[in-house]
Amino acid sequence: MGGHPDRNAQFENITQLKQDYLDAGNPVISMDTKKKALLGTFYRNGSLYTQAAIQTNDHDFPSSATGSVIPHGVYDLKRNTGYITLGTSHDTSEFACDSLFNGG
Repeated sequence: MGGHPDRNAQFENITQLKQDYLDAGNPVISMDTKKKALLGTFYRNGSLYTQAAIQTNDHDFPSSATGSVIPHGVYDLKRNTGYITLGTSHDTSEFACDSLFNGG
């Protein structure tokens, strides 16, 4: 995809609008939904603080999962706070609205 000639102007406009809203005392939020993740005893890189061995599956096949979860984040620029909602809804717009309503 080629660059749009007004790309920089679009971002400058967004930056100005964001500042105008913040100066007026209005909320400015950033929202993002990540891809769904399978739930189960799957191996993941990272640290685990236990001396006991934990048995995990070495492949994350959907048939081995106990479900899936969709992380959805909301960040309030004015308050400098954010939160993550973990849900199972596949209706992205409804999930986003519910997440914003319940977290605010």
